[in-house]
Amino acid sequence: MQAEHRLLLPGRLVAVPVAAAVLAEAGAWALAAAPGTLSPAWYAVPRLLTAVHLLTLGALSLSIVGFGWQLVPVVTAEAPPPWFESLARWVNRAAVPGVGLLCLGMLGLPPHPVTVVGAALLVGALLLRSGAVTVLLLRAKGRAAVRGWLLAAELCLLVGLGLGASLLAGRLGHSVLPDPIGGIGWHAALLLLGWVGGWIGGLGSVLLPMFAVAPTPRSGALAAAGLRWFGGLATGQVLVWGLGAVLLVATLLWSVHQRVQRRLSVGIATAVCGLVGLLGVVGSTGHVAAPTVAAVALVLFVLPVLRGVTLRIGPFLLWSHQLAQDLRRAPPVASLTPPPLVWAAGALAVLGGALVVGALVSHSFALGRLGAGLALLGTLAHGAVLLTAAVRAALARNRLDALGGTEHP
Repeated sequence: MQAEHRLLLPGRLVAVPVAAAVLAEAGAWALAAAPGTLSPAWYAVPRLLTAVHLLTLGALSLSIVGFGWQLVPVVTAEAPPPWFESLARWVNRAAVPGVGLLCLGMLGLPPHPVTVVGAALLVGALLLRSGAVTVLLLRAKGRAAVRGWLLAAELCLLVGLGLGASLLAGRLGHSVLPDPIGGIGWHAALLLLGWVGGWIGGLGSVLLPMFAVAPTPRSGALAAAGLRWFGGLATGQVLVWGLGAVLLVATLLWSVHQRVQRRLSVGIATAVCGLVGLLGVVGSTGHVAAPTVAAVALVLFVLPVLRGVTLRIGPFLLWSHQLAQDLRRAPPVASLTPPPLVWAAGALAVLGGALVVGALVSHSFALGRLGAGLALLGTLAHGAVLLTAAVRAALARNRLDALGGTEHP
């Protein structure tokens, strides 16, 4: 498999926010594993609030920002306009420190002034990025169902950011929402399931078949799932959203089931576990407390899918930038990553998340700390996989250049 070089953007645009996302996830799990963080009084625990936002704003948002710079041109099958790279640099410069300042301010109650500065940087960066991505998606042709998922996800982002700003204003003493607890629910649903889930549904239908060497899902089924998914979110009808979720899982799993390769890679297997975890979200909705449902969605669905896709797309992008110009002599992508680290990154993400959810259901916070600790080890292994792949790709490039007879831009 070879990337189209006209669609490749400078690797730094992807690497900076993705590296920050890994650090944010490690920090979140470290906070969650610390004594006293996991507590029944979730709304009043600054470290828990910070850990949750390090996962959502740090690990999830920055991953979508970083990989999105490269994957949007892949979806549209068009080289991005000249202004796109410059805009991406400015968004990265604002989004990464914005997440850091916002989460740093959340460690204190009431919020520290740096919280407002961080929120302003992050919201401004996400709005600028959303506008650019929306322009590219609207003017593209083909893959209408995929682009529909992504455009709907961006709309959820705009509403979710507005609710987040209102909640922050309430914490600063300027009440905007009449029901802050209900506002938290809508804020979490729109950003976690609407924005992040929308990107998983849209990009998952492209990336999972590509890396599993499987047929692309039918656009009709993908569109039907999207209408129910976003329709249910917009109207608050859990049953409608649940039908969309089940249809999405069935569509993607059927595609992966028809793969050419006999064995699933660790990355694809981890993503499949995340899709199965989405069924757990559907089953738990209405039967357990809303914060528990949000936790199930975050640690059993979103994070495993993100980890699985990143384990495949990260090394592939490094290989594409460094080695794809010399296919005859370049080492395979799999040689860039140590199998034990890949297994640890995937398995510990799933196992740690399952233990955290089990702890929330059973109110066993010692079990939750164990799960958070395992998830932290998985995140460290994930970072080691990406770092090792980057080093090995650079060394392989240097060896090929020393041999001569190749041209590398």
